[in-house]
Amino acid sequence: MNITLITDFGMRDPYVAAVKGIILQRCPDARIHDLTHEIAPGDIMEAAIFLRSSIPHFPAGTVHVVVIDPGVGTDRRRLVVCAAGQYFVFPDNGLLTMLLEDFNLEWARCIEDTPLLNHPVSSTFHGRDVFAPIAAYLASGGDVTEIGPEVDDLVKLSFPVATAHGDCIVGEIIHVDRFGNAISNIWRRDIPKGKVPCKITVGSQSFDRIGTTYGESEPGTPVVLFGSSGLLEVAVNRMNASHAFGLKTGDILTVQLAD
Repeated sequence: MNITLITDFGMRDPYVAAVKGIILQRCPDARIHDLTHEIAPGDIMEAAIFLRSSIPHFPAGTVHVVVIDPGVGTDRRRLVVCAAGQYFVFPDNGLLTMLLEDFNLEWARCIEDTPLLNHPVSSTFHGRDVFAPIAAYLASGGDVTEIGPEVDDLVKLSFPVATAHGDCIVGEIIHVDRFGNAISNIWRRDIPKGKVPCKITVGSQSFDRIGTTYGESEPGTPVVLFGSSGLLEVAVNRMNASHAFGLKTGDILTVQLAD
């Protein structure tokens, strides 16, 4: 069974190793995949974007352990969710908000204090003591009804949504990736059929078209395009657009449309 790890732990400390150790204790045949441990500490929005862009490419039955958990040890719930034919073990803080916009929630259960957990449970490390053993239990074919009761009121992030104002779509930068590409919350589907983007503005920069590839512009030249996630982004061929134009999350991006 495939088990993936998505955390903000980094790799220099023992946290990831401890999570893997518990999984392998409970499910020796598990195939553990490190998707990322480089989510910015406590950045739930970044993790939500990561999940929406990566999870649809995994096979049915995969178990994902998602630990970006600034509320660890508080009364926030611990959940197991089935969606898109896959399983997610994570804190109830909005991590699946973007994913569940496009995929149906099949079921969700609250993880109770059961013998399934790694006892004694640390109040500061639920990744090891709660989420890892439950992921191993799922991967081993465990009965989900033993985990805890069903719930249907998952926490949702207040996610910024692009809005239309006449012939103008207004969005904002929601993520800057490691290449410095400034990614907005404007989806390809937000452009109405029959309309053509004629002016894209972000900060002090304006562009007159949406391109298709990074390499269609000369090195050092900016390009606006829909990236692999389906979101509109500002890039500079072989350079960092965020640094070049001073772009950051929250900056407004507008798309003017023409017939």
